[in-house]
Amino acid sequence: GEFLSKTELRKRGGLSTTLVDKMDEMGILGNMPEDNQLSLFDDLF
Repeated sequence: GEFLSKTELRKRGGLSTTLVDKMDEMGILGNMPEDNQLSLFDDLF
């Protein structure tokens, strides 16, 4: 399935933090959150 967060991408995908950070810098990950924790305020701002 899809990866819901950068943490999940690292754990399930076996990617290093450095690689995930580079992918994020390149815009590959879009607005993927750091972790799977939901925030009540995400939809408000």
